[in-house]
Amino acid sequence: MTVLATLATLALLTATPSASPPTSGAPPGRDPSSIAARGQPADAAVLPLERALTLAREHSPRRASAEALRLGTEAAAQRAGRVPNPVFEFRSENWTPGSTDDFPNDTYASVAQVIELGGKRGARRAVAQADLGGATAALADADRQLVLETADRYLDALRAREAAILLAEQRTSAAEIADVMRRRVDEGYAPEADLRLYQAQLARTDVLLLRARLELDRHLTTLGVLVGLPGGVTSSQLVEPVLSLPASGDPSTLAATAIERRPELAAARARLERARTSVALERAQRVPDVMVVGGYKRTAGLDTGVFAVQVPIPLSDRNTAAISRAEGELRAAQLDLDAITRALIGETEVTLRTATALVSRASGADRDLIQPAETVRQAARASFREGAGEVLRLVEADRGWVEAQREALDLKLDAVRATIRARLALGEEILP
Repeated sequence: MTVLATLATLALLTATPSASPPTSGAPPGRDPSSIAARGQPADAAVLPLERALTLAREHSPRRASAEALRLGTEAAAQRAGRVPNPVFEFRSENWTPGSTDDFPNDTYASVAQVIELGGKRGARRAVAQADLGGATAALADADRQLVLETADRYLDALRAREAAILLAEQRTSAAEIADVMRRRVDEGYAPEADLRLYQAQLARTDVLLLRARLELDRHLTTLGVLVGLPGGVTSSQLVEPVLSLPASGDPSTLAATAIERRPELAAARARLERARTSVALERAQRVPDVMVVGGYKRTAGLDTGVFAVQVPIPLSDRNTAAISRAEGELRAAQLDLDAITRALIGETEVTLRTATALVSRASGADRDLIQPAETVRQAARASFREGAGEVLRLVEADRGWVEAQREALDLKLDAVRATIRARLALGEEILP
């Protein structure tokens, strides 16, 4: 069995289910006294993480915005090489205030066409293609950010749901013990201070439970907005994801090859290509364009043709300012690409090491965290039932049990979150 398979079957909360009825205000569709039922939602309309990610892609306005920008940029790139429009001119001259035939009107009709030189059309196409590359990278980055946000909210909701279930069970069990202590105090077998101490612990559990339920409601609301479900998302629809580790191997080697699939790197390369093509375009602007004019002229009753060639003379302005600015942007883009490449390699290495370490550690959470805390708790309760245990010891045992359960839960979900980030870093599918 692989480490992650062990992780998938890890029982984070192994307390014995209580026979008490569900506590009021528990997450819908779940019995908080039955922690063993985790991962088995009562609602048939479950929403696994993979489905949540698909819905988020379909309903995300930000992704739709990035897609619209990419489509517009693609359409612009297809039209970037068109020649300039011709200019038509109609002109009539020799008009006088009075009516006289001394100066007959002259009429001109001509068409002028700019002929671009220096490779300007090709440079414009290259700039447009670089813009398209940037828009495509922006769409991929929007997808990545959407996956991260949706997965984070999904796992946060799972964390809050399981914490609420755990605390609800603890609340039910603690209330039973408080009833026993109250009877002992009434019968004179225990000091009232012990009862007050345990009631304070019970009140603390109530506060923690309230916060967990409020947090669950907040994360479910946010998740419902992301996935675009009209009726929102309920806690019973969440399912703990079962993921396998991404490709194994040396993190440095994997990172060096994986960054080629990162949208951040694609965006940086698109910016570099945009800067490079902009330099070529600005340099091409130094070459003057030729304007060819041809048309018809009627002067003094004679019909004649017109032909002209116009060429700007680049004496003072050779587009040096724009070229210098473009060259500076090119150098900046080169440095940015180098910085982003280094940062992505380091980030990917850390992400892979983190995922491996957390998954490995989470596989032993039951043995290392939950079982010892459960043993201490059972011993403290046995001593209390026999009348020999101290209340402070029971309070500490209960608190330690809850903390161990929550720490194991946090470790499990952190491992899942790290695995998702590792798969994204390697360009793999989130759910295999």
